[in-house]
Amino acid sequence: MTRLIDPAGASGQAPVVSPLHETLPPDAPLAHNPRAPDPLDHPRKGLTMTRALLRTFVLAASALSTVACTPTVRVNRLRPAEVTIKASTRVAAGRFEGNDATQLSSELQAALGRTGHYQLVERAGIDEVIREQKLVAQGVATTEGTNVQLGALQAVEAILTGDGERDFQMSRSANYETCSRQEGPARKPRTVQYACTRHVVEGRLVYRAHLRLIDVSTGGVIVTKAYKVNDPFRREAYDRMPSAPDSDAMISQARSRVVGRFLRVVAPYRVQESVELVTDGALPQLEEGNKFAELGNWSEAQRRYDAAAVAVSSPGASPYKPETRARAVYALGLSLVMQGDFDHGLPQLDNARRLKPESRYEDFYNRARGWSEEAKRLSAQGVTTRKTAGAVSASVVSAANAAANPGSGTTNAAGSTRGSVPQPRGADEAFEELEELTAD
Repeated sequence: MTRLIDPAGASGQAPVVSPLHETLPPDAPLAHNPRAPDPLDHPRKGLTMTRALLRTFVLAASALSTVACTPTVRVNRLRPAEVTIKASTRVAAGRFEGNDATQLSSELQAALGRTGHYQLVERAGIDEVIREQKLVAQGVATTEGTNVQLGALQAVEAILTGDGERDFQMSRSANYETCSRQEGPARKPRTVQYACTRHVVEGRLVYRAHLRLIDVSTGGVIVTKAYKVNDPFRREAYDRMPSAPDSDAMISQARSRVVGRFLRVVAPYRVQESVELVTDGALPQLEEGNKFAELGNWSEAQRRYDAAAVAVSSPGASPYKPETRARAVYALGLSLVMQGDFDHGLPQLDNARRLKPESRYEDFYNRARGWSEEAKRLSAQGVTTRKTAGAVSASVVSAANAAANPGSGTTNAAGSTRGSVPQPRGADEAFEELEELTAD
């Protein structure tokens, strides 16, 4: 690397060149000292560092490319309620108390009806029957006619009751302060102080609800839940009063949070999750299957994934790398699990994590085991999640069974699981819990 020291001028002499880091005599003036040496200026050092930086950049870009190219798809999945209540249970709304009783009762009934898990019974007439029953017990009325009306009460299997209280507090205040602002030209502003007023609007909404579902036949409590929403707010402005929040909107949001949380206790609900798809240049069937998976057509995706699994599992097939074989059986297991066929899907996912021990295969295998347990709970709640999945090729099933390692907690039976799965909380237990819901 060189630089021109004396370019050709009027004298017509050839330019004089010298190395970049020329050696100056000891008595050279300070003004003529060269700049501090830079490691990149040295040809070898600069080349070495440039290569190192280039290598780092390529590796980082490769890692980002791998992450970015990993296809994922969002799927909707049904989760079981926290307590087991069979589908089509006939429910009527009982008495609600508190200053938000009417609104809470109406929203709960509408929400329960939208779940499709319950049959709502009209509440009209039930209060009158209960009142007459009290009169009969006191000897004021006869039982004739009243017992006939009780037939309407027999159609109800559960009563929903509770209380809802809203407490909205707000205050306004004004404080006199000294403020400052910039005045004058932008190049040379000056600070000016002046008297100002800081206005503050602050307060809090506290919403409490205690909800109960009672078994009519036994009088026992099926479930009881207590919730609290604590939603503070503060707004301030200078020389003007800030607008107050919409109290009705805040109360409505708090009530909706309570209702939404209670629904997850008593009815199955849907969630959206991401699942990872896989690709492999040696298996074009995976790309074809992924297109159907992205459309939610898991049965067609399974047909393509099964063809890929057959290609890597058949005895006479060409040798494939372990990661290629793992991708094929993982994709097949994923498609089966998404159709609710855990009996055949779990062994394929187990085979994938054995062929290529990676965190993504291990993590999804454990997720699928949890989904299998939830499917059993949904079945107990009268909900069927399994769809009609296509048959899995015999060679693929044999390969999955052969890959299984018999041992403690492991069997070769289809649908078996390895190790222990944490069991859910007792679904039939009535329990009470004070749960504080934070503001969104």
